Parts: sequence; structure tokens; C-alpha cells
Amino acid sequence: MKAKKRPCSRVFVDIPSLCSCSSIVVYNQSVCSPITSSFTPFAMLLRILFLATAALVSAFLFAIPPGSPEQIVERIKASGQLCRAGDPCVTAGTVFSVSAMPRGGMEVYQGFCFACHTTGASNSPILGDMAAWAPRIEKGMDVLYESTFNGINLMPARGTCNNCTDDELRAAVDYMLDQVR
Repeated sequence: MKAKKRPCSRVFVDIPSLCSCSSIVVYNQSVCSPITSSFTPFAMLLRILFLATAALVSAFLFAIPPGSPEQIVERIKASGQLCRAGDPCVTAGTVFSVSAMPRGGMEVYQGFCFACHTTGASNSPILGDMAAWAPRIEKGMDVLYESTFNGINLMPARGTCNNCTDDELRAAVDYMLDQVR
């Protein structure tokens, strides 16, 4: 008489058997009869893929870069160094002033103004649109410059170029007006 197929009553079942081993296994007085052999080609392929994947993952997780710790620190060290005037790392001729070379109107426009003045965001006049610029030009250049310095409506003060000089901002306004004249 054959044994009836019953599930295993144990909590943990080892992966190779899963109650489908090649011979009858007894756990806690329960009989697990074979369903399929644990040595099928598919099961073997799954085991090989699992082991290969585990080997690759562990190789990436626990890889040690080549070289001594000193060589690694030297290799990942920043290529530049931030020095301020008066620091011992500063040598003659290496201190540069941000405003040493003023930016031109086109450069300021392309760096800051273009975001709104090419799309018309926040009702800003589009570069080259005479109809949009005409009412602003009628108010006079001083009003245009003051609007640029202090902001107007949704335009922020200095057009978000907080490190621009007044002359650089004037050059940007002149550049935009040159496109409609």
C-alpha cells in the first residue's frame, strides 16, 4: 500500500527537498512523498544561476580597489585646492578676482536673463519683440535700469544675477534693447 501524500508539518524545509525529494522523508511523523526529483535539469540550472548571481553580487559588494590606502587617497584627492588671500597655500599670482573682467551684455543675458526673456515667463518681454518692449522703452532708460536693479512685478531684483555689477546689468539691458532697435 502506498503512503498518502501529506504536507510537511515542519516550519523550515530545506531547499533541495521541499517535500519533493527522491525518497520518502519523515519529518515530525509526517510523510512527504516524492512529487518530482530534485535533480532535474531545470533545478540544476536554477542552482547554477543562483550561485553565479551570488558570486557576481559578492564580487561587486566586497571588491577592494587596487593599491595601498595611501595610493587610494592620492587617487581620489581633489584636483584643485581652494585658497583665500592670506592662506599659506596661496602663492604670488594665483589670486583671481571675480570682477577682474566685467561680463558683457550678451554674456549676462545668456547666463541669467534668457530663462524668462526667451519664453515670456511671468509676462517678461521676449527678446526681439518690439511690441512688448515699446511701452517699456517709452518710460526711459533710467526706469528700465532701475527695474532691473530693484525688480518689477514678478521679475526678481537684479534678474537673479546677484553677483552682477550695475554696469554689467546695464550692458544686459542694452543688449536686449539692441535686438529690437
